[in-house]
Amino acid sequence: MRIVTVSLLALIALAACSPSADKKGEASSAPPPVAAKAGAVMTPGQWRTTVTITAMTVPGVPPEAVASMKTRPFTSEECVTSDDLSAYLDKRSANNPENPRNCTSKGADYSNGRIATESVCTDASGHASTVKMAGTYGSDRVDMTVNVDGEGARGPQSQTMSLTAERIGACPG
Repeated sequence: MRIVTVSLLALIALAACSPSADKKGEASSAPPPVAAKAGAVMTPGQWRTTVTITAMTVPGVPPEAVASMKTRPFTSEECVTSDDLSAYLDKRSANNPENPRNCTSKGADYSNGRIATESVCTDASGHASTVKMAGTYGSDRVDMTVNVDGEGARGPQSQTMSLTAERIGACPG
């Protein structure tokens, strides 16, 4: 169960780069980019995000299970429109009181097409994890590495993931 929690923590931390899946109605195939609060820019449309676990250490998890997880990337598709991008990013902000992940930003830089962030998140059991993201972005693509290091119920654990998000066209419908 802790493996799922660590994975979800990292995916939630990435929410600012992945728009909501329930948004429809993007009319143009290439609308102008929309500036996000952190300075990143995204072009509205349908986005595909692929997350691959590249390294993982969790006490009690057999090596075969880790190897299996590393061979199965998680892929999702989401739609973002010009009208809802800013509101979505505000809602997912690490400092938003409505955000359930209880994270505090230790710094974020989204300048010159580079991403470098660090947050400390505490789960309901009081275990803290440091989430670091580093990579590059453009209006139609994000590539980054996510590192999650922290203390779990069974001891220290870590996970490294590769994330690629790319705009694949207009939103369906």
